[in-house]
Amino acid sequence: MSAHRDRGEGTGIGAALRAARAARGVSLADVQARTKISARFLAAFEEERFNDLPPFPYARGFLRTLARELDLDPEPLVARLAEVLGPGARTGADAWDRLTSAIEPAQPSSRLRRLAISTGVVVLLVGVALAADFAHRFREFSQPPPDSPPGQAQERPAPAAGPKAVIPTAPQPSTPGGSAPPSAAPAVAAAGDEGITVEVQALGRSWILVTTEAGTLFEGFITAGQTRRWQSTKVLTIRVGNAGAVILTVNGKIIGPLGRPGEVVDRTIRTDALP
Repeated sequence: MSAHRDRGEGTGIGAALRAARAARGVSLADVQARTKISARFLAAFEEERFNDLPPFPYARGFLRTLARELDLDPEPLVARLAEVLGPGARTGADAWDRLTSAIEPAQPSSRLRRLAISTGVVVLLVGVALAADFAHRFREFSQPPPDSPPGQAQERPAPAAGPKAVIPTAPQPSTPGGSAPPSAAPAVAAAGDEGITVEVQALGRSWILVTTEAGTLFEGFITAGQTRRWQSTKVLTIRVGNAGAVILTVNGKIIGPLGRPGEVVDRTIRTDALP
């Protein structure tokens, strides 16, 4: 570091700084803590020992910071410092200006970057939560049918509902006049005075398991528009893999959906608990 000649006697810089500090009632240590300027440089300014200061561009920046901290106008003090230190005092001033102009915008840029990073993290966490919830619901809906209890025979899913099959009958002799006798209507199982008749109507795709005291009656999927009906004498248990997609009817009384879409629900119906 090039040495400066001491020309500080009577410049007024040190006296102005000391008076302002005394008026505020603070010590050099207090000023150092607030400005982060070395106490050695603070003392050099007040005692006008300019040879102990760094090169002018840095000393000028320190003096401006110090003056603002003490509520002084920095420009007259900086101009007086440049005058005292002579023509060579402005060496490197342009470099100092470029340095400070490059540093000052750094803080706003950092805040903007932190905000962008925070927003990205929040969006990522929300996306992960939604993906986990979707995966959970998908696993519930597509899980394989549970194994039948030991000792019970597992039946294959009943065929999907569709147009009723016409069962051919043996040729009948023509009646007098050439007309054939009417065919007998197919028999339909009906619930008796006692027992349970359960019917489900599908509003969407759902897996269903139906069991009774005799074993498994049905295990498989039904789709929108299909209807299934089962009977039992005492107990009937139904498990629905997509509870919001089926309408349940028990002995002719509409119960409605058993739960929400995607929810797995079990219901056991007993004759002794029916109204």
